[in-house]
Amino acid sequence: MHAQDIYALGVILWEMLTGQRPWQGVDLMQMAYKITILHERLPLDIMPLGRCPFKLRALIESCWEPEPARRPAAHEVAKELAMQLASLKEDV
Repeated sequence: MHAQDIYALGVILWEMLTGQRPWQGVDLMQMAYKITILHERLPLDIMPLGRCPFKLRALIESCWEPEPARRPAAHEVAKELAMQLASLKEDV
């Protein structure tokens, strides 16, 4: 996966956890400016910790790292998601 794919995965995770469409009402040029120039990110604080534990929140934030080379590799994301899933199964 490339850095853009990792960023997009973070957006997909956010969308799944919030049930909202990202950047609603913002056109493509505005969105590109906000993300690349202003480094704005989707709000994670709208999700309670029970819905999005701290480690998952940190993973999403790392997927959105402004410097693409600093984003996690696909295998790192997969490993962290697997650990999060195992943790949820233990809690149930």
